[in-house]
Amino acid sequence: MDRIDQKILDALQVDGRIPVVELAESIGLSPTPCHRRIKILESIGIISGYAAKIDLEHYGLTVNAFVSVRLRQSNDEAMRKFESKIQVMDEVLECYLVSGRQDYVLRVSQQESQNLPRTSSAMN
Repeated sequence: MDRIDQKILDALQVDGRIPVVELAESIGLSPTPCHRRIKILESIGIISGYAAKIDLEHYGLTVNAFVSVRLRQSNDEAMRKFESKIQVMDEVLECYLVSGRQDYVLRVSQQESQNLPRTSSAMN
């Protein structure tokens, strides 16, 4: 990977829908080699996909919080059970396994902060 590939990646992270012609022009490359480089970056897995950024507040989810979770037991079975439980919870956007006193940090988004305790108790 060279600096041109890095410029392509930088631009696509800002706008994954940028037209190839516009992207190529912005990095000083012609469209065909730019498109070829994008395809290579996709085929080797550096670009693994494209996603839409959702404005959560506009969508009605005005509360965005990080929730620390400590399991009663920190074994493989308890962790699998917890992870399967939160996978079906729409309000959990991201889940990270962490080291230290807590086991997980979750990014949660919902309509009202009053629902946060209810979400937390549903994880137990």
